Amino acid sequence: MKANIYKILFGIVGAMAISSCAAVPGVDDDPIMRKLSWFSYINGDDMRPNCTAGAGENYRLVYNGIYTEQLRIYQVGGKENNFSVRVINAPDLSDISVASGTDLLNPWRGLKKEKIISSDEIIKLTAAMENDGVFGPPAVGLHISSKGFFWTIAACHEGNFYFTALRWPGEKFENATFPAALLALDESHIKVNQPRTVRASNVVNQSQTSKKVEDFTLEVGKDGLVGIARF
Repeated sequence: MKANIYKILFGIVGAMAISSCAAVPGVDDDPIMRKLSWFSYINGDDMRPNCTAGAGENYRLVYNGIYTEQLRIYQVGGKENNFSVRVINAPDLSDISVASGTDLLNPWRGLKKEKIISSDEIIKLTAAMENDGVFGPPAVGLHISSKGFFWTIAACHEGNFYFTALRWPGEKFENATFPAALLALDESHIKVNQPRTVRASNVVNQSQTSKKVEDFTLEVGKDGLVGIARF
């Protein structure tokens, strides 16, 4: 019975994923909408309109530790110096409750932790990001794959919007200092899925129906990801 339910659920996701959706605030809480608007979400499309002169620091840093194995989503800044981390590992379907329809999505929601951090902690993270070149020219032409290890960074800094990515293996990825600054604030207590060389056959796969949603390669352009719908 459970298997049939998940086949139906993934079938709906796969069918809807033919067209992308615009990211909206809070989309990371909804596994289906997160999947449908993933490219727009990591591209920071929902952040861009509010990134104007006088806007506060606002960062979205996403770690792809093989898409089907681990995602780490960090949202930092805003009016109250919010810090949130959501860690999404490969879902465990053996220990779930289906008391209500929404419970079916719980294995894909991941663990989320939120807190308020100090201005000094924001400054320290900002300095690390600046040191790593996040607020400089983007990594134009860089290709990132769902089956690999990379960071995407969408950031509103001093009223200007920046987007870039760092891919492993690579000098910028390996020398980056902002991940340590993030992990110092991260209270999820879930270990990072560390970069490693893998064969495609060793990558954790979801159902074949949803596979087309989770297998992707993206390219970094001058103003964000290339070839995705802009809203």
